[in-house]
Amino acid sequence: MNRIRPVSKKRASQAAARDACRLEVLSRDRRCRGHGIAPVDCAVTASEVHELGRGAYRQSCWLNPQLCIGLCRNCHRWVTEHPTAAKELGLAMAGWEVEQFLAAASE
Repeated sequence: MNRIRPVSKKRASQAAARDACRLEVLSRDRRCRGHGIAPVDCAVTASEVHELGRGAYRQSCWLNPQLCIGLCRNCHRWVTEHPTAAKELGLAMAGWEVEQFLAAASE
């Protein structure tokens, strides 16, 4: 019986680009972008990369450092669990905002 791959071939081929994106975001955002904004106990140092777009739009953000921010684990969990509040605080984007950003970047 064939086992299901834990990572798709497409995702595996993007691993190096994702690593480069993560390194760029974490070197740019050394301090957690949610510090003082998200209502959680912030660790201050960014350790995770959060894609600003949600759902289907997350794919558009995955390899684009301009559509990612550095967050600590606590803030990242809060942003993921509270998408509406995170959007209001500038820690997430609506789908139409991602589309608008990508359209402007391609011009």
